[in-house]
Amino acid sequence: MEQLYRTGRPHHPLVRGLQFIYVVVAWGFVLGIVAQVYFIGLCLFSSATWLEVHAAVGHSLLLGTLLILLLAALARFPRSIILLNGLLVVLTFVQVSLVTFLRALELPMLAALHPVNALALFLTAITVAYRAQRWLMANRRAQAGRRVYEDAEPADVPGLGSKR
Repeated sequence: MEQLYRTGRPHHPLVRGLQFIYVVVAWGFVLGIVAQVYFIGLCLFSSATWLEVHAAVGHSLLLGTLLILLLAALARFPRSIILLNGLLVVLTFVQVSLVTFLRALELPMLAALHPVNALALFLTAITVAYRAQRWLMANRRAQAGRRVYEDAEPADVPGLGSKR
């Protein structure tokens, strides 16, 4: 667990709070993608007016990825999680572009990649949220263990005591 900390020191309480907020927002982004699937389903099976809601939420999710990337950096998550957030931004931009630009250019065969990219976006979002949550929980457990053993003698700490 020691390798979880970059500096070997616990993070500032503000950083720990940002880490918690990040994980909540990352899972919220996943739910936003699920809502997008629901809205397009409503558009297909109910009323075409839901397409406007689908488009508006999609543009909001694009802005949300920028917020998530900023939060990941401020919350001092590992580089791998920050890079996955960068991939999330790129996939979301591609997602919006597939419909906005390619449909305007009358390239329906490429615009049809919109749902395929949505699957990649969904899987990446789940991966990012899950990894960040696991990292945060492991760090919290490691920090809790440090508090317990801060004033203990080496013999009291499992793995550090003398073996007989």
